[in-house]
Amino acid sequence: MPREKREPSTRYYRWEGDACRIHTDADGNETADTYRAGNVYFPLSAADVVKNGVEIGRAAFQDLVDEEEALRKYLKPAAASHKLIFLNGGRSRR
Repeated sequence: MPREKREPSTRYYRWEGDACRIHTDADGNETADTYRAGNVYFPLSAADVVKNGVEIGRAAFQDLVDEEEALRKYLKPAAASHKLIFLNGGRSRR
């Protein structure tokens, strides 16, 4: 007997301060991911998110995403590659 199709849905979670989502497709299959700055999502185990996370609303999820982006902008200058400065024009004194 075929399974009844459902409306796809997304639930939002906070897990150790990270914004996570669990997507349920029309067949009831679940996939999960976590947000990283730069609009990057990494896959997770849906069971781990349910077990270790706290379900939150869409607005709280967006707050965590915004916080991640702000932190990235704040830390970006510190993570930038450093310039090499040659005091003698880069020439050897030999």
